[in-house]
Amino acid sequence: MFSLQYVKACSSIVTGGKDIGFANYGPAWKLHRKLFVTALRLFLKDTPLVEQIVGEESERLLKYIAGQNGKPFNPSKILAVCVANVICSVTFGKRFNSSHPDFDRLLELIHRAFNEFEINNEAKLWDFFPFAKYLPLKCYSEFSAIYDEIFAIIRKQLKKGEEAFDPNQPTRDLIGGLIKARNEAQVENTEEKVALLSDDYMINTIADMFSAGYETTSMTLNWAVLYFTNFPDIQSKIQQELDDVVGRDKLPTLEDRPNLSLLQAATMEVQRLANIADSAIPHYTMKDTTLCGYRVPKNTVVFPDLESVHLDPTLYENPGDFNPYRYLDNDGKLSPSPGNWLPFSAGRRSCAGKSLAKVELFLFLSAVLQKYTFVSEEGKKPPKIEGKVGFTKSPLPYMVCAVKRKANV
Repeated sequence: MFSLQYVKACSSIVTGGKDIGFANYGPAWKLHRKLFVTALRLFLKDTPLVEQIVGEESERLLKYIAGQNGKPFNPSKILAVCVANVICSVTFGKRFNSSHPDFDRLLELIHRAFNEFEINNEAKLWDFFPFAKYLPLKCYSEFSAIYDEIFAIIRKQLKKGEEAFDPNQPTRDLIGGLIKARNEAQVENTEEKVALLSDDYMINTIADMFSAGYETTSMTLNWAVLYFTNFPDIQSKIQQELDDVVGRDKLPTLEDRPNLSLLQAATMEVQRLANIADSAIPHYTMKDTTLCGYRVPKNTVVFPDLESVHLDPTLYENPGDFNPYRYLDNDGKLSPSPGNWLPFSAGRRSCAGKSLAKVELFLFLSAVLQKYTFVSEEGKKPPKIEGKVGFTKSPLPYMVCAVKRKANV
């Protein structure tokens, strides 16, 4: 997960600057991340609550699709709104109505930060030059303006959460969990924990939750619809699997997930080929080491190239092909994730929100494919599988039709 402060910190390490940010806090940053990951994991342990939140948004998504009456539509916006509402519910304990001005503005700002090609690529270029921080560069000023406004919106919601917090009630959202952790740290008189749970840190954490948890998951769903439209045979077999395991009378649940191997495998293949994050965020070496015969000194900044792994023909047979079966064993069961499948990066610093993302992807896709089939516009070829790169890779705008599936005979 990332925030502007984290990006600036990475830039400082690359350029030899002295700015202070999360990436070079050392033990303090590790503790802060541990607190955040612990809070998120505790929330995800409440499986019924998580399913309820995602299930409600799945039903809203189905209602929206039904309202299209089989006519062409661009699924990008509705997918983004549904995923964002999940993040809102997890973070604030409530969903925002899509007409809420703060909600719309927050989504707009995050989308700009991730998808404005020129700003992102200019920033990536200048981050490698030490003198860049002294230049009045448009990319840095625009990023700062975007995140200042994001932080202001979140600060407003955090204040509301603090005012409504009741220590005698169980916590039902991330803000409540962080406030409770801060109160406990104050009672324990643990200065380091209290400092790391200050309003500014909590706002950064919540911004990270939105930045990574909203954009990447909604974009993956967007890619999935595009791939399923282009590969109707795979889509049909997933739907047959859903019929066999779940039927049509109830929405799929997480209990069904182990028996829906093809759907899980197809989702994994979408993630591999789409390469939402073609490289991991910058890391740096903790000690002198070697890699493939090359000496890598301590404090060297490393950019893991995830896309090169996902498209490596020595690791994947015909890597450019969409083939979910590469993740299934001879009995059609899902094999353990291979070590070269890295959409969430790898190691102890992998994406903290991957568990939530996997739940969302499964529940949204299973609900939609159970009820509808995605097809191209009448008389037209399927939309091209093409993307554009900002901070993440998004598909070019496309139109599809969602046709209600016929009842089982």
